[in-house]
Amino acid sequence: MPNFEQKTELPVKQSFDYKEAALLAQQKIELEGSQDKQKKAQVKREIKEKYGAENQPKRRIFDLEIAKQRLELEKAQALAEGGIKLKVDKRQLDYDKYSQTFDYPTEKGFTQKVSQGDLMTDINWGLYYELAEEVPTEFKNDYIEAVYQAEITKLHDQQLIIQRTELEKEQIDEFLAETYRKVGAAIEKGGEESAGLLFEKMIKNILSKISFDLKKYGLKIEEPLDRVIGDVEGKIDFIIKHKKNRAVNFEETAEAKGDEETLNIQFTLKGYNTEEFEKKQRQVARVLKKNHDINDLILISVPVEHDVIFGNYKKWQRHDKLPGGPENCFDAKVIVNFIKEILKNTELAKNEEFLDDVQKYFEIKRAN
Repeated sequence: MPNFEQKTELPVKQSFDYKEAALLAQQKIELEGSQDKQKKAQVKREIKEKYGAENQPKRRIFDLEIAKQRLELEKAQALAEGGIKLKVDKRQLDYDKYSQTFDYPTEKGFTQKVSQGDLMTDINWGLYYELAEEVPTEFKNDYIEAVYQAEITKLHDQQLIIQRTELEKEQIDEFLAETYRKVGAAIEKGGEESAGLLFEKMIKNILSKISFDLKKYGLKIEEPLDRVIGDVEGKIDFIIKHKKNRAVNFEETAEAKGDEETLNIQFTLKGYNTEEFEKKQRQVARVLKKNHDINDLILISVPVEHDVIFGNYKKWQRHDKLPGGPENCFDAKVIVNFIKEILKNTELAKNEEFLDDVQKYFEIKRAN
């Protein structure tokens, strides 16, 4: 799920101060119920002086900042009350506190077993769940945090696209500007028209499920800070963190915490022996030469036919978007092959117990 630990250096000086905007947005929100007309007028003038009229780029970024700060306030309320407050459809789940398992009653009358990983990764497909009061507070809070962070990240992506294509358009070339515009259009459509974006989301969800539901292997999946810039300019699709020499029932010690490897992954459907893959390699080499904050960037090829990707996605849609997403439609052995390729630079790719557990895990999901 998105987090903001990994920093991607911007190639130019930022033209928008997000910390300053956040403080002013908070002031504006706090004053909305106030009778202090003088203070309201002062804040209104300050907003106009700093960010211009409503149709100006800086003002549009600021208005998105207001929306982000509203979500932050709503998140705090949601955590206090134990349930998401977003005005979205929320699916109902049954929860057995003795077995600590979730059950989803489908529209066709059968019940599907659902894991924590399914619930967390379904956020990426825009699916949300109402968690019962009996659900442990720790997971409930993690889920609420993830839901709101995903919504805040979407708004931040929009801010960054305006920043780079309008405020900083003289400082980037037309190729980058066009890439940002395409990314912005894809975000608006949810990536449904791009096999590459759909499959990237499926792969990230597969890895995230493993990190949530097979915790003993210590796999973590993250996204770069300023996600859209990390993707377009840093060529980082996602970040994998794992413990070296991690054994089953591994006890985390202070020494072990430092023994963590970080892999910055650029992901492609293009085959290794193709001209397109060589072009990607050149792009990765340029990023590593230019950006010294990125120590390593691994280009991974997982060639899958577009028809297979769209086929699984449409199959999932026909089956009422069952919990777990279209990634659960892949055969478990195929998923293991994906994992071996993506993690080939790690010891996990050679860990037979890990690979067996992954296969069994996804076989159960496919059987559901």
